[in-house]
Amino acid sequence: MRKHKRNKGRQLWPAVCCLLVVTTLSCAEDDNNNSYPSAITELVEVHTNSEMMATSVLLDNGTTYTIENTYFTADRPDTTYRCMCVYTMASETSINVYQLGLIPAPLPRPCTDFTTHPHDPVKVESVWNVTRYINARIGLLTTGTATHKFSFSEDSTTTSDTGLRTTHISLQHQQPENDSQSYTQTVYFSLPVYVYADLADSIDLAIFTYDGEQHYGLKF
Repeated sequence: MRKHKRNKGRQLWPAVCCLLVVTTLSCAEDDNNNSYPSAITELVEVHTNSEMMATSVLLDNGTTYTIENTYFTADRPDTTYRCMCVYTMASETSINVYQLGLIPAPLPRPCTDFTTHPHDPVKVESVWNVTRYINARIGLLTTGTATHKFSFSEDSTTTSDTGLRTTHISLQHQQPENDSQSYTQTVYFSLPVYVYADLADSIDLAIFTYDGEQHYGLKF
């Protein structure tokens, strides 16, 4: 077993953050029409300009669209955010955005950065791979009022007898003690695997569930 040092890359979300995804980037115009004709909902990367306006989105299939109705603002200029986006097509190269929900997508941190490794269980509803991310939809047993915290721990990199380099990453999840398990809340997160494209041949993601430790993989 051997470990490697990874490049820092760009961090899309704080390493420890709230898992609630209902937060939206602010909209400069009030829109009382909640009807979204032919709306598409999917995970995207949203880019802001120097004035902190959301100007374009990058889909997971590699397609980039400009935002026709540029009313959405963020808290940082020239930044990339991972979001759940509700939009309709405005033209072949642009879209109209109706909602942007922030999705946690923190860069993994070395396991030595953590003083504790909380592995409170979650329900895994689905996990799927795209070019730049491992995406997951999970269920949290919660009251809906407490802040669940999570991050990704880069635990090790192993090399097989055939030379396959696998980086092992685990989901760190901390559930507040005062949060009773009243109902299941569905949330999303994305693991940015593109930072490992030149450092490993595959990723092994460990998620701790009520049925035990589950592993999900991706090969570059």
